[in-house]
Amino acid sequence: MEKLLEHLKLDYCIKSKTETTLSTFLLDLEMASEHGFLRNVRAIKEKYDLFFCYEEIYEEKILGKDIISKDDMLKKCGDVVTTNMLSEEVERIYCPSVDGSFGVPTHYLLDIMDSSTCDETINILVKSMHCNGRLIRDKYGIIDISAMNVFSAISHRDAYKMYQLNKGGVVVIKSPYQISDGNKYSENQDNIYAIAQTIKEFSTTTTTILCSTTKDKG
Repeated sequence: MEKLLEHLKLDYCIKSKTETTLSTFLLDLEMASEHGFLRNVRAIKEKYDLFFCYEEIYEEKILGKDIISKDDMLKKCGDVVTTNMLSEEVERIYCPSVDGSFGVPTHYLLDIMDSSTCDETINILVKSMHCNGRLIRDKYGIIDISAMNVFSAISHRDAYKMYQLNKGGVVVIKSPYQISDGNKYSENQDNIYAIAQTIKEFSTTTTTILCSTTKDKG
């Protein structure tokens, strides 16, 4: 944001900083243009490479400032799933760091039949990390590859930009298919490899949550 203000040659004083989403920021640009504060929104989008985003598949969610205790989070785990795996992971996340550093991010692979349960599981994991200072972002990104024809259009550049926007935070990649179902992705290998490359490039700074939410396992 500061770079953009400098580009616009505006005098400004930042009293506080609040995380915003890409969609909100783009909307603010359009409103500034409508009110005569900006002349050429397109030029700004080109300069800062803001044309990459596929609105159909990418969104960002703001994390609230509220701090949830470990006991309350563990209760949420019990309300969502019947196994102990999620609560065990929450216990680990809430463990304090010995030297003030949490090291390399942990990545997750979720294969959950019900989409609402999957969403709740993601919320618990991300919020637990956020409450314990494991994220430097107050938001996280979601890439939803529900439609294969849209997925086939994602390039490495696009995936890289999505991760860049969430560096130090979390990117969730959601699929309606079983992750092990190779036939669904056989025609999109190049793009899958490009996204996999991006995940690897950001693996030491950004948590990836890969999740399958298909209801039909047959």
